[in-house]
Amino acid sequence: MVLHGVDTAYFLPAQGPRKAKFQVLSVGSWRRDFTCMEEIFRRLSQDDSIESTCLIEPRWRERWSGIRNLRLPDRVSDEQLLKLYQSADVLLMCAEASTANNALVEALACGLPVVGSDVGGIKEYVTGDGGLFFGQGDATGAVTQIMQIRDSPELAKNLSEGARRRGKQLDWRTIAAQTIRIHESVTAGKW
Repeated sequence: MVLHGVDTAYFLPAQGPRKAKFQVLSVGSWRRDFTCMEEIFRRLSQDDSIESTCLIEPRWRERWSGIRNLRLPDRVSDEQLLKLYQSADVLLMCAEASTANNALVEALACGLPVVGSDVGGIKEYVTGDGGLFFGQGDATGAVTQIMQIRDSPELAKNLSEGARRRGKQLDWRTIAAQTIRIHESVTAGKW
């Protein structure tokens, strides 16, 4: 199996100081568990030390516009997206199903720890040292994992380093070489 790749020369960890508030980022709409996400954002909004940002389609932005401490940008450029990954403390990947996912590999390459649903192929991408998992639809479990990272700088640092290591393993050059090897083995009749 060849996993989805990422440009690790572009998607890099941030340099410099972090923001004062703990930053939770969620990116994307495909196969997301919106009911669980909404509950997570509502619970996180009760803590003024946390700020969440969600890049999502318009119908959810309208529905969630009243949630405190939740930013819902309309559109972001590639450069703005990179800055969001780099300024966040955790990527929330709340999915009902998942295979390859740009947001996941981009976050990993930026050294962003993932708090993700234990569904589909998420664990193929996020190894245990790059993120924490919660059961599908378990908003309480997700919030608990987010708070665990927020409250433990040592855990946050270790997960960030693990995420970046995993991101580097998914570099496009590595993925391209794996793909070429498969094509060569097929053309050589080894399948």
